[in-house]
Amino acid sequence: MSFETPFRLRSTAPQDERLVGHSKATHMDSFQAMELAKAGLLLTLTIVGPMLIASLIVGVAIGLFQALTQIQEMTLTFVPKILVMGIVMLLSLPMIGSALSAFMARIADIIVAG
Repeated sequence: MSFETPFRLRSTAPQDERLVGHSKATHMDSFQAMELAKAGLLLTLTIVGPMLIASLIVGVAIGLFQALTQIQEMTLTFVPKILVMGIVMLLSLPMIGSALSAFMARIADIIVAG
């Protein structure tokens, strides 16, 4: 599974020949920086989304159980949430690895392109 974002980075940065040692260096303009920031935020949501959704579902289920049985133990929700988040993280590690490697490849392409 590869990570694709709807944002395309384009290299329309102006060239600046005043840099020492670089005759045709390009700079990242604000549009490219914003696209990269959006892609980074989307990547963050992709990585933590499954764990947050699982934690939300377990929290609601435990809260409903506590309300139905009138058990008011504050620490009862922590252990199941941690266990479920750990299991979901282990199950989603291949997706996380491919998403991070695809994002890093895009960043490396931008750096190499100049």
